[in-house]
Amino acid sequence: AAQYIASHHFTTSRSKDYYIAILEAYASGNFTINQVDKNKRIYTILTRTPRSLKPFLNLSFSADIHNSHPLLFSAILLNCFHIPTSALNKIYDLISTTTPLTTSTANKPHNVRRYLRKFLKDNGINSSAISKIPIDVLEYIYLTSTGRFWDEVIPEELLKTNSLLRQDIKILMFREVFYSKNLNARGKEYAKLFRKRFPNVYKVVRMKKKESPDKKGLPNEMMAMESELFHEILRKLYAKHFQVVNIHDAIVVLDVKENDGCTKELVSEIITKVYRKHGLMPTVSVDMYGEEHMMEVMAKEASLNREIERITKELKEDATKGDADAATILNDIDNGKVEFRMLKDGSVILHPIDI
Repeated sequence: AAQYIASHHFTTSRSKDYYIAILEAYASGNFTINQVDKNKRIYTILTRTPRSLKPFLNLSFSADIHNSHPLLFSAILLNCFHIPTSALNKIYDLISTTTPLTTSTANKPHNVRRYLRKFLKDNGINSSAISKIPIDVLEYIYLTSTGRFWDEVIPEELLKTNSLLRQDIKILMFREVFYSKNLNARGKEYAKLFRKRFPNVYKVVRMKKKESPDKKGLPNEMMAMESELFHEILRKLYAKHFQVVNIHDAIVVLDVKENDGCTKELVSEIITKVYRKHGLMPTVSVDMYGEEHMMEVMAKEASLNREIERITKELKEDATKGDADAATILNDIDNGKVEFRMLKDGSVILHPIDI
């Protein structure tokens, strides 16, 4: 971990100091619970640990929920629209047995919705029950259950135009939709997109916000729901004498002898069963750790540093030739306004820090 920190390109010295402080906290051996908040979310040193440092810890793997909070909001929709269990089970069976529908494979969002309605009717669900479920609510539940909400919620052309990454979408949707205290989408580009795509879902978002004087009730309700689910998951794993912890929407399995029988399949199965008991269908993803993954991280870091060096050199050469854009980019790098990001295909881009 110390080698990683020494080689990593940090945007600011403050960021590097944070990583060093985390490493020192682990060295001190204090692994107690720091806090349990009003929503019963548990905070430990692992909660504060950056994702890139986790491969260097004695962890076996982690299992987390795709689009966790949008999925939790589906539970609120189920109650609001009295969606029958029979319809949900058919949708969940469809998800389990077929390749997920997307706006690209089904051409347009309304085609996905039409397909889902037809599928429910063809599988014996009462037409009057189906007609009471708004079509955008049906699609929303489907997307969050397949784990594709972040991939589908913003049109692809807008992602390219605004140079948005997956993490950016999460931040924008939380900021402008789920966690915003405003009751309207005025002046919020992405809230307007959400409202247009999911008008009836957005109405429920507004309704839930109105229920609390400070307009913070909705995020607190979802965080409390998440805590309840994961406390139940932890109890089932502890009953098997496994040594695991959770980080909000993830189960982290320690790399210790006691966890020899704690497989990713078993953890995923327990998570799924607990969520299904509460009417939800989660999509679980697993991140593996260990020495092999640690070496991959270091190799990726070396590749990223080579690209940073090459790009920076080219920018400096262009700036000395009078290229104003290159000079501006270099200034933004120095001031911590942009950072270098390596994409899945190995390419490196400069990305704004604040979206």
